[in-house]
Amino acid sequence: MLGGAAVAVLGAGGCCGLGMWRMGSAIQDAQQAMKQAMADAEADRKAKTVVVAAADLLQEFQNDPAAADRKYKGKYLEVSGVVERRGKGLGGAPFIILHGGDEQAPIKIECFLNFADEDDTRLDKGQAVTVRGEYGGRVSHLQIRGCVLVR
Repeated sequence: MLGGAAVAVLGAGGCCGLGMWRMGSAIQDAQQAMKQAMADAEADRKAKTVVVAAADLLQEFQNDPAAADRKYKGKYLEVSGVVERRGKGLGGAPFIILHGGDEQAPIKIECFLNFADEDDTRLDKGQAVTVRGEYGGRVSHLQIRGCVLVR
């Protein structure tokens, strides 16, 4: 009887130990899959990133808005321009407005920053900056969402 109890305890302990080992292995596999997914997403973003000066981007939209919209749809933009102003939009989302050197131009670039980059809204008017984010279309101005300051 005592031998049977020992076998049962050892069997249960072995079974639980095996289960814990498998769970640890599954967690490691999930972490590896997450790292790979993040690396794939970053590679995809880099492949879709277009580096452009604000003045050139704005000129394309003034010349042929429809063609420019098709060209940049689904792309990430790395835009260098000049800060016209900064502020907070609906829900407190920080943003900066960029121009390409002409404050009187009818079209500007609205860069909606990630909340984590809220300190970046302390930029000064007239300061040259580079931002990176996803082209979000044109409403009254060009919109770039999820912007981070590259400097």
